[in-house]
Amino acid sequence: MNDYINKAIIKGVAGREAKSGKTKTGAKWANVSICTEESWTDAQGAAQKRTEWHSVSAFGESSDLIAKIRKGDVVRVEGKIQTSGKVGADGVKVYYTSIQALKTEVGDYRPEKQVAERSDEPDLNDEIPF
Repeated sequence: MNDYINKAIIKGVAGREAKSGKTKTGAKWANVSICTEESWTDAQGAAQKRTEWHSVSAFGESSDLIAKIRKGDVVRVEGKIQTSGKVGADGVKVYYTSIQALKTEVGDYRPEKQVAERSDEPDLNDEIPF
């Protein structure tokens, strides 16, 4: 037994309509690009932002929901990172890394109260429950 883990969890916005189809053997597939963003303040106090694009693919029953994703949908994906390659027309092997979706949720899954709305100050209008 080993303790190796290959797990990816992302939540972002679909950058395009999902593509779907069937393989030569008849297996269903679907893929979509998901955008995630990271923001921070650098040492000089300037706001910074980085956008990452993730290729998400699914096969079989897992592809059914992915195939319905539309541009702008909020998507949460759990899966594993997979690298595959193919030889291009020029004879050079090109590698692709994607997330193979095992669990997918579509919709807006933000908590009711965002962290920015939270305060350490007590709510004085709150009713006392006794």
